[in-house]
Amino acid sequence: MLCSLLHYCRGEHGFEAFGAGRRNNKNLRKGVWEESKKLWKIGFPSILARVTTFGMFIVTQAFIGHIGQLELATYALIQVIVVRFSNVVLLGMSSATETLWVEIGAGRQKMISYVNICSYYVVGVPSEILLGYVAKMEVKGIWIGMIIGVATQTFVLPT
Repeated sequence: MLCSLLHYCRGEHGFEAFGAGRRNNKNLRKGVWEESKKLWKIGFPSILARVTTFGMFIVTQAFIGHIGQLELATYALIQVIVVRFSNVVLLGMSSATETLWVEIGAGRQKMISYVNICSYYVVGVPSEILLGYVAKMEVKGIWIGMIIGVATQTFVLPT
């Protein structure tokens, strides 16, 4: 963002001070406005999703509160546990993806491909088969096996 603002403030003879002229102030305002529009274009859907998800939990909790106190306490406890756990898992996934893109950008595609293949086919798929079919956990076992494969990839990739 700073580079874009400096681009807008650039004078004809190189960079000038931000307050050096009326023209630069207009360019600075224009640059800040353009960057602000870009940030809102990216951030607004995330904000909207977060607010609607929170609203859904509150409305559901309000309706369950009319049923009884035990049901309300049960829902509140389960909802807090599930939301906290899912946020931790998503945070871990996003950090794994970030590490993956950094490694690809550093020119280590060959190493990344070996890590991905080993994590998925050597660790993930066998754990899916063992948990899903041998341990008779069915779909839950397959999902846990997939998470084990992704977690292996996360721990093996260097940071």
